[in-house]
Amino acid sequence: MAVNIPAYALYGEETGPGLGYFIHCETIEARSAGNEWRIRPHRHPHFFQFLYISGGESQTVLQDQLFHQDAGTVITMPAGIVHGFRFSEDIDGHVITILAEQASRLFPENARVARWFDRPHVVSFPVGSEDRLYFEKSINRFASEFDARRQDRDLCLDIAFRHLLMQIYRLGLNSEGGGLESDDLEDDRLARLVTLINERFREHRPVSFYAAETGISAT
Repeated sequence: MAVNIPAYALYGEETGPGLGYFIHCETIEARSAGNEWRIRPHRHPHFFQFLYISGGESQTVLQDQLFHQDAGTVITMPAGIVHGFRFSEDIDGHVITILAEQASRLFPENARVARWFDRPHVVSFPVGSEDRLYFEKSINRFASEFDARRQDRDLCLDIAFRHLLMQIYRLGLNSEGGGLESDDLEDDRLARLVTLINERFREHRPVSFYAAETGISAT
């Protein structure tokens, strides 16, 4: 028997008309406390989200997998991914939501980073690490900027959101093995080649020089 997975804008809210710009930040408690600390499996057709747990615990359903998270965990959820949560009553943390179309344009200069966020991830900062403390300061600053509604708020939020994603990306590369796919390696080699050509074109270097420096075949 097929299971009907509801599709929402934000959890519990019906999807609305198309938006040109949307970014939202709230605490995990804000939406889960009124639902007995449970967010039932659902999906967001048009939104990318990530959730950061700074305190407490969570049982998470992500597609057809079940995870247990402690403090220091980040969960990324691309548009359309089924997810649900059961939180402890002492849960602390934030959920940040952005239009998937906006998220796809955040890294025009690096397709590798954008591709990484096309898949869901569950990654954790080491306890007491400087990276974890820095990330928590960054996300708390983001939440303050979101609530304050100061001048040029949207621009500041875009920049801060991009910075948060880069921290998550680096964490993911380290905790998931750090290996690059063949397409990613090719992107890096081509970028290195372009940089070398721009730096050395006046030296009239042979093709073999660039091939040796970048690992790209001279033929």
